Amino acid sequence: DQIVNKYETFELGYTGLGVFPNTRRPRVLWFGINKNDVLQSLYKDINNQIDTLGFKQDNRGFKPHITIGRINFFRNTKLLHVKISQYKDFFFQNQLINEIMLYKSILKPTGAEYKIVQKHQF
Repeated sequence: DQIVNKYETFELGYTGLGVFPNTRRPRVLWFGINKNDVLQSLYKDINNQIDTLGFKQDNRGFKPHITIGRINFFRNTKLLHVKISQYKDFFFQNQLINEIMLYKSILKPTGAEYKIVQKHQF
């Protein structure tokens, strides 16, 4: 709450389509998020304080994205590569961000289940 109270509503733009880790072994399909100083600052503030909650800081580098879906099995990676290339620079939309939510992910054999732990309005 102390960190989030410093921020006000802001806007994000979604551009590009991609997968993690790569098109040969796609596991996550995502929209990219345009560079945004507010989001970057929020990430840094949270990451700098995360150890006080008993978690390790994320040192992998910040790659903001919106997960569209998770992929368990994919047969036509050639077509996926074509579509990813076709939409890699495509602008999808802007969105007003007026709240932040902390989720807990519960991994199950049927897939991850997400529960909201806390919400905070900007």
